[in-house]
Amino acid sequence: MEQNDFMKKIKIVIFVCALTLPWLLWYGWGTAWPAYQASHSYELNENRNIYELEDGFENFFNDRIPFRTALIHDYNQAVNVADQTYKASLEKDLIARWYHEEGQNTAFLNDAGEYEWLIYGEDTDLMQAEDHIHDFYVAETVEPTLDGWGYTRKVCNVCGKELKTDFVAKEIDSSYIPPTMNDKSVMVGRNDWLFVFDFLNYYSLYTGEKDLPKRDLSARANVLQKLQDLCDKNNTTFAYLIAPAKYQVYPEYLQSLEVVDETKPTQKIVDYLTENTTSTVIYPIDEISSVNRYYQTYFRYDSHWNQIGAYVGTEVLYRNLGLEITPLNDLKISLDESEETGWMDLLPLTGMERSEFQHKDYDYLIDYKSDVSVTDEKGNPLFGENAKVDVNMLPVEEYTSESGEDAHIVVIGDSFRAMPRQYIAKDFKRSTFIHFYSLNETGYLEDYGLDYANVIKQIKADLDDADYLVFVANEGYEEMAVHYQELLRRAWEK
Repeated sequence: MEQNDFMKKIKIVIFVCALTLPWLLWYGWGTAWPAYQASHSYELNENRNIYELEDGFENFFNDRIPFRTALIHDYNQAVNVADQTYKASLEKDLIARWYHEEGQNTAFLNDAGEYEWLIYGEDTDLMQAEDHIHDFYVAETVEPTLDGWGYTRKVCNVCGKELKTDFVAKEIDSSYIPPTMNDKSVMVGRNDWLFVFDFLNYYSLYTGEKDLPKRDLSARANVLQKLQDLCDKNNTTFAYLIAPAKYQVYPEYLQSLEVVDETKPTQKIVDYLTENTTSTVIYPIDEISSVNRYYQTYFRYDSHWNQIGAYVGTEVLYRNLGLEITPLNDLKISLDESEETGWMDLLPLTGMERSEFQHKDYDYLIDYKSDVSVTDEKGNPLFGENAKVDVNMLPVEEYTSESGEDAHIVVIGDSFRAMPRQYIAKDFKRSTFIHFYSLNETGYLEDYGLDYANVIKQIKADLDDADYLVFVANEGYEEMAVHYQELLRRAWEK
């Protein structure tokens, strides 16, 4: 009996030691040797505040368990290793076997030829060069992946011209993922793709459930036509460019959402404005989707289009304005592997560690009229060594180029105006880029220490001098854009 009591006491002592040892190591040894505690602490970038005592003892206690951040960090690392192993060895085969669906159907492949002018130019005979008939051989066959289309790359034996043919749709993970997003309106999609996706405002834009009343469409058309009339009075060529939302361009990476109406609200708005105003309204969703066979057009970890997407949007704009275009195949395009792009605004909003995302996100470098220099109003060059566009823009920026069309173009809009800047600024003698928030009397300009009256005066002078006016808004901001179109007209009429 005494022996049993002794063994029970030993077990109790061992149990108590097992409970108390981590606390002694963490708070006792950690106090005596702070370096020990620091070496076992990790910054988790949690998207919340750590609980305090007034939030409840259990919550307070759980947030201060010894080695908490180390345990969470090690767990995340283990999950990442398992995830990397899965992606490298199993994912492709499993999706191909159980969940694979064609990324685009045969009808899309047939229709995509309508937009080959973006790649090869208008009325181009792909087989006939100026001085010879191309003699193509198969240089490479690329299999489809979760990130890209499969295709055959052919090269001419005579001149080295390349083209891609025989596209095979990318592999799509169609497994069910319940639609969720965090409190920052960020959806973590398939294959590490991130989306700004507010269920309140953007859900119906994607599913097609939202039908605008006739009076709302009429009000939009009324605002746009008044701006158009003012442009006509000033002999200014006007265009309204609606940049497609990322989730419309890459729906295959969204969580599971059902499209109710394939003709979605933005397309209905564009159709109505085209029929009921005299304005040129551009929504290049089909053109950008077609080019996705060749290049990625939007960032994985940001909501904006990348250099390719912006270039396609610019070329579609030029085509509608009757301006000269340069097909992508005539340009030197390279993947910018020098560093990860700075356009990763959605990553911090996920509340997750960067290591939890397995993919890198790079931009492209497009060698577009590299011989044309562009300077701002202070004489500073627009582009750096790698011709990369700074993601930050001032409320109003003015540029001049040594060549290009002898005209002044004014581009006003949201952040989607930034990427096209490096092409537009080279194609016009003078160009002005304005954030439409600059039309707000309070708030935005104050952050830059600018006076509203002076900025509006400058904008009005630019508009009076403009040969072209382009209004740019992302699809998700289309309703807001109507408000700023009205403010723009009023500022111009002052």
